[in-house]
Amino acid sequence: MLPFGWIHILNGFRNATQLDLMLGAVKNGQQGLGLEICMGLRLLDSAKKAGMKTIETHLILETNTRMRSVMERLEVPVAKRYRVFRKVLNQHGTP
Repeated sequence: MLPFGWIHILNGFRNATQLDLMLGAVKNGQQGLGLEICMGLRLLDSAKKAGMKTIETHLILETNTRMRSVMERLEVPVAKRYRVFRKVLNQHGTP
């Protein structure tokens, strides 16, 4: 009955082999200076030292050409493609 679920979480940290990236950004005024590449290379190096086997990034829209070009320069394979579709509804909630 005691809350020992946190022990499983701590054990998970030690045994993790996948790194999930939730957010990564560079300020607008500093974009295009190579900071994205530097940040990515350091992240890859750190993940490798920590024993990570796979890295899953946040969602990158197909139309986000700047971020996609960074990934392509790092030679990261694309595993999934994401698109956003829009549909206008009238007042009554029907198409």
